[in-house]
Amino acid sequence: IAFLGFFISNLLFIAFALGHHGHWLHPFEIVATGTLELGWKLLSRLSIFRELRLKRLSSRQNAILKGVVILIPILLIFIALFASADLLFRVFSDEVFMRLNVIFEPDYWLSHVFFVGFWSVLFTTVFAAAFWSRFPQVGPEEIKPRFILESQVIVGGIALLFASFLLVQGYALFGGEAAFAEMVGVTYARYARQGFFQLVISAILVIGIILTLRLMHGERTRRLLTALHTILIGETLLVLFSAFTRLNLYVDTYGYTPDRLFGYFVMDTLGILLILLLVNIVRCASQVRLMQQGLIVLAVSGLLFAWVPTDELTVRLN
Repeated sequence: IAFLGFFISNLLFIAFALGHHGHWLHPFEIVATGTLELGWKLLSRLSIFRELRLKRLSSRQNAILKGVVILIPILLIFIALFASADLLFRVFSDEVFMRLNVIFEPDYWLSHVFFVGFWSVLFTTVFAAAFWSRFPQVGPEEIKPRFILESQVIVGGIALLFASFLLVQGYALFGGEAAFAEMVGVTYARYARQGFFQLVISAILVIGIILTLRLMHGERTRRLLTALHTILIGETLLVLFSAFTRLNLYVDTYGYTPDRLFGYFVMDTLGILLILLLVNIVRCASQVRLMQQGLIVLAVSGLLFAWVPTDELTVRLN
């Protein structure tokens, strides 16, 4: 976690130092500009990388390439059929694949490729940035309100599903040990642990869906859609609270571990992000501002978890 935060923070620092406007409307935009666009711009500052651009393939080369791409899965299908039909061919094909697996074993070469590639790109970007001039950054286009009706259908349907889940499972989620005692065939650990992960993932998906929809229909929308967003976020906060309850049940019985402390950190971070998202929607504020606030929350949360001595804290809490 600490390494990931270090890498992302330095990536964003380089982007800002090179004159990036810092206007992001969606997490995917950060990934795209921070890795693909920024990486290529930095690497292309050195003449050697500018000369490495691939030339366009001729129609004949393009046809051959397409043929090879189509041929490979067909060959694999026929190899599987022949291996099932003939024992001798199966032994031969198994021997070939075994040798290929030894040569191209992922554990052998992936780690080398990762470390060599990472440090090569890192130092190359440093050298490229040493000869920089500010890149011309085009501001984000103004998004015209569209996809509003579709968003109302999507958000309304998800909100109804969440409401049904909370109504049906409300007693089990918030009833504590008394509710659990009435469940037949469900173990205590399975109920607490499985439900926690599913509900946390649901909260993450809701944040991603709302950010994506607002990217399409804009920040200023109809009151109905704003109300549906607000209802869905409120329901998600309740679902997140139920996940908190499940984790508490698990901890009360089995005690604290660093992994469970990390679960509390994740839920606290998600709760703050949901509240920031709710405020942003109610105020019809720019999603760029929300993305900036979200980056700060994620950075602070990651730093806190990396700084807290989780092993020692686990012992003290237990």
